[in-house]
Amino acid sequence: AERSSIQNPTLLLKRIPPIRPEHGFLVQLVEYLWQRIPTCASFCVICDQPHVVGTGALIKPTVCNRALCVFQFQDKKFGFDSVSGILEDNSVVPFLVTVAKAAAESSRAQLIFEPYPSIMDPQNNQRFLYSPDARNLNEVRKVFSAFPSFTKQEYMDHGEQQSIESLQGKHPHAWLMLQWVISSNRSHIVRLSEEYHLPSMHTPHQFLLVTAAPEKQHEFSDLKAQCGGRTMFAWHGSPVDNWHSILRRGLTKDTKYLLNGNAYGAGVYVSPNLQMSLGYSQRCPVAGALKGLRDGTVAGAIAGARERDTYLPPIGSFTCVALCEIIPEGLKQHGDIWVVPQDSHVLTRFLFAYERGKSPSEGVDQRTTDPAFLEEIHRAMGAYGLL
Repeated sequence: AERSSIQNPTLLLKRIPPIRPEHGFLVQLVEYLWQRIPTCASFCVICDQPHVVGTGALIKPTVCNRALCVFQFQDKKFGFDSVSGILEDNSVVPFLVTVAKAAAESSRAQLIFEPYPSIMDPQNNQRFLYSPDARNLNEVRKVFSAFPSFTKQEYMDHGEQQSIESLQGKHPHAWLMLQWVISSNRSHIVRLSEEYHLPSMHTPHQFLLVTAAPEKQHEFSDLKAQCGGRTMFAWHGSPVDNWHSILRRGLTKDTKYLLNGNAYGAGVYVSPNLQMSLGYSQRCPVAGALKGLRDGTVAGAIAGARERDTYLPPIGSFTCVALCEIIPEGLKQHGDIWVVPQDSHVLTRFLFAYERGKSPSEGVDQRTTDPAFLEEIHRAMGAYGLL
């Protein structure tokens, strides 16, 4: 069969090819699958309609932002397997749980714990256990307190049913909350394999956002194409408790979320200087912070993580810094302080986690304008088809 030239996926990808008398139904079916399968992520997995604002080419099938579809996606658990996810995603699921727990326990939880859980009672489909319309942070915190530390051995020793029973034994809603944390994340996050680590970053906890949430990804990709694919990179530091919301909605210039003001005008604040952004990452530790590194060095952090075989340090004992891809149009530069005027011009691309204790400054002073460091970035992104 001759492959069709598809210019507009939201209009043409679901078109059923005509039956040709010389070929018959099977050829028609193959032609239809040929145009649908490579681009199935352009459509909602629930309603099979194009995403509300379009998506471009996504890697991970996901749900659109229509309220009914989001709820059904969580309720039906499409694509959800939490235990295998903890093992196969290699710390992505524990990371999502950790930042969600940090947001729920934060003193700013009323503002930054967004989205808030929407979980139906499995015994009564007319009743919500947790709903944004009836917030109860104290109850949510009780559920999160039941979550154990995430270690590989813990989940290798138990099957799925045992893991469910273990969580529910600590709190009857813990397993449901875990399902919601995973299914409410519509970005595609992977932990970088060691061969593609950015060696200059001196941490085993390195994550790549292959795609953001569909609406954010679509808007950024369109703008990037309009400027000929030219982008820059810069750091953004934010406390751990902010990342639950950022991963789902993106960085924002909305002043109600600001902790440090906007002396250089409205926009998303980033920096080419890692040390400046790390400072902002550590300014607002979550409640119940634990003690930091054993010997206060980056080398000790890496060695300690490997000895314990843990996916992440305990909540409250690590900081997180993002490496963002930005569209330079309208960018305002004030020394090492850069201001991106539009939310749509910045996309979180990498996340790096460090154990708290002593600022990870030993050998970690990378500038995003350094050609050698840019080569590390491009190598990692190229491995996942992002260049």
